[in-house]
Amino acid sequence: MRYIDKLCFLLLCFITLAANSQTCPPNIGFESGTFNNWDCYFGTISRSGALDLVPTPPIDNRHTIITNSYPQALDPYGGFPVNCPNGSGYSIRLGNSIAGGQAEGVSYTFNIPSNQNDYSILYNYAVVFQNPAHQKWEQPRFTSKIYNVTDNKYIECGSFEFAASSNLPGFKLSIYGNNVFYKPWAPVTVNLSGLAGKTVRLEFTTNDCAFTQHFGYAYLDVNQDCSSSPISGNTYCGQAQSVILTAPYGFATYSWYTSDFSQLLGNQNILTISPAPSANTTYALAVTPYDGLGCEDTLYSTIHVSTEPFKLNVLDEITGCSTGVDLTSPAITAGSTPGLTFTYYTDLNQINYVPIPSKVTVSGIYYIKGVNNTGCNDIKPIIVTVKEPPNLIITDPAGVCVPQKIDITDPSVTAGSEAGLVLSYWKDLGATVPLPNPNAINTGGIYYIMGVKNGGCGAVKAVNVKIGEIPNIVIHDPTSCGKVNLMNAEIITSNMPDIDYTYWTDAATTVSVTDPGNITVSGIYYIKASASSGCSIIRPVSVTVNPFPDFTVTDPAPVVYPAITVDLTSAVNQNTGLTYTYWIDSLTRKPVTNPKAVSKRGRYFIRGTNEFGCAVIKAVNAVIIPPPEPIVYVPTAFTPNNDGLNDVFRIKIIGEIAVNHLRVYNRWGLLVYDDPNLSHNWNGKLKGIELPVGVYVWVLDGMDTYYKKYFTHKGLLTLVR
Repeated sequence: MRYIDKLCFLLLCFITLAANSQTCPPNIGFESGTFNNWDCYFGTISRSGALDLVPTPPIDNRHTIITNSYPQALDPYGGFPVNCPNGSGYSIRLGNSIAGGQAEGVSYTFNIPSNQNDYSILYNYAVVFQNPAHQKWEQPRFTSKIYNVTDNKYIECGSFEFAASSNLPGFKLSIYGNNVFYKPWAPVTVNLSGLAGKTVRLEFTTNDCAFTQHFGYAYLDVNQDCSSSPISGNTYCGQAQSVILTAPYGFATYSWYTSDFSQLLGNQNILTISPAPSANTTYALAVTPYDGLGCEDTLYSTIHVSTEPFKLNVLDEITGCSTGVDLTSPAITAGSTPGLTFTYYTDLNQINYVPIPSKVTVSGIYYIKGVNNTGCNDIKPIIVTVKEPPNLIITDPAGVCVPQKIDITDPSVTAGSEAGLVLSYWKDLGATVPLPNPNAINTGGIYYIMGVKNGGCGAVKAVNVKIGEIPNIVIHDPTSCGKVNLMNAEIITSNMPDIDYTYWTDAATTVSVTDPGNITVSGIYYIKASASSGCSIIRPVSVTVNPFPDFTVTDPAPVVYPAITVDLTSAVNQNTGLTYTYWIDSLTRKPVTNPKAVSKRGRYFIRGTNEFGCAVIKAVNAVIIPPPEPIVYVPTAFTPNNDGLNDVFRIKIIGEIAVNHLRVYNRWGLLVYDDPNLSHNWNGKLKGIELPVGVYVWVLDGMDTYYKKYFTHKGLLTLVR
């Protein structure tokens, strides 16, 4: 058997069958919806193909419980149900579709009762593979084994290793994916007869390929409806006319014999014996599996007769709607012996279970099997006819705004539907909660209309009712200078999100505002607020646009030394009714200390404010012409004795100059002070050491920036202490 590139999908289903017992090992079929009583493992596969597995709690997406729901999920490659077709409520998925050298496993350990020497395990499997060119031990694979814990050995006929190739019996090429082969559900029976009182363990593993590039996973399920023998139907009650023996399905061949093998009685998985044989009659069944999938086996079944009352009564036919016919309804088996256990099949041979018997949506012949607690059973057909639903067409009504209401009983809502429908109105899709006032709905939402035609079948469809709230907005009338921005968020407040605003010159909203961000004329405008539901409201907004002041600034006449200040207030007309303020900067953050006597030439700013608080800022130039030569005032002596009087050497200059150096030399020509910043004053020290009293020479040189010429001044200074 060649191995394949990619193990895409594996599905298994197990049925434990114990002689003379109706008790199955707890949760062997995952029917608690958990992994209780199962052991889980995870690990990796090495490049040599060896698995390294360690115990673990169930890992999400590697050990996954799957509920049998409607509609059933299908394998994406083979299109068959992922749940085992045995009617159980739960299956599990072992592994996932993420490659990476992962390996997973589960196992279940249990004891075979000491008085049950006839014991078998039946499991179903389905596999899907993609076919690459790897060595056998490098491939993704699925392995199932049965371990005899008591005797410390594996049961040979219970051990299987599934890898794929295109020539495997029963495999089909998938129409999905590249070179993908799949095999739908098929069973394997493991005969555990002769192991009464021993402990056995079911072991199942999946793994990716050894190159970590291809994945594999499996679905497993166990049927907990244990029966008294691998062959069912060997018990009948009272005066039964015939007996139907049912063998485990899915083997390659079946051969029914009398107990001495002298007569071949049949070659299908069921054997009908009529008239019913006497008690203790034994029959033999030889089964042959498909190549490589188990061992040949011979099963025996002995007829038992019970005195328990038994009657299976099934309706001949039932008609239902496309929403589904419930075969489990007690009305279908009314008149049967109380306490029967029912199973549901799509065929008389009892090979295929009805996936969800409580919701049959396809017309056809189905079969209901009833079994009592002694094993007496019968199977009867029922014809199911599923009617198509009526043609119900729903047109959502136009939305309205509170406090208006909507009438979904209006004929326009169901216009075009099949004639003669009886309509009803509901709050839920299941049509279990009636809608009290369908003709006056005051709350928006999804509601449901059911249309029922003659024969009782109905269709339920949703209707979307839109009832919106009118936006609740508050308008704050804006006042501004020069223009108003109607789109300013401060103008409108609302407690509703996602409101769309439009702006109009009239209440009828026929003429829109051309530029709502630039309103220059006072007046009444209109704002329309529209919610996402379409509901809207129109509110007036009173806009006040105040004028900016208008004034003229005339630069004051230049002043010439010895005049040294300029009056900025003379630059504007003080009788215009405006309020003027004077500033050093255009942002009006630094006021002029004395605008009537500005002593520094430069550019200043005048802000004129009117009665509405609107202001305009204009520049004004102050021109002060300095003397032809800088005038330097220098003391002849200073006394750095820290008495607070004349403690530093300080120079004052009249004129516009840029100082290059102010230097002081002692009488030997040694430089003792050098600083171009005239705001820094000499304290009579050199490097922090007081200099001796005496006569010093100072030199000041720089540029007259107004007249653009250099200058140098020098003189004598006496340091006195």
